[in-house]
Amino acid sequence: MTTALLNGCTEKVEASRTLPSTSAAQTTESLPVVGPAEFPVPDEARTKDAAGAEAFARYFIELINRQQAIPAGQPLRVLGPACHDCLRIAERFDQAAEAGQRFEGGQLSMVGEPGVTFRGDSANVTFIGQIDAVAM
Repeated sequence: MTTALLNGCTEKVEASRTLPSTSAAQTTESLPVVGPAEFPVPDEARTKDAAGAEAFARYFIELINRQQAIPAGQPLRVLGPACHDCLRIAERFDQAAEAGQRFEGGQLSMVGEPGVTFRGDSANVTFIGQIDAVAM
């Protein structure tokens, strides 16, 4: 439940007759969409720091759960081309789709806080995962 408190001004204020200068604010180039168009990787999961690595891990878990419901593995392959476990999960989703199977349950979740370490330009995220019971 979200609660918002809005407060307005009742005093009449005359509008400005000029626009602010465009040089006053710097703009940043937006990042291109990565991931499925209807479920893109959020900007906070694309920073090269511990917070970004953790946000990406949480996004990827959500993506696995989402793709399991479809089932379809391609988005996992695109985002984790060098991840053996990601490719194995993607293959299982594709096999299920080919066989006309659907997963019931089996949601993956992160237990506790993950650990993040860096090696060069790569981040490793370790966490304890929990998988709910699954049926096909």
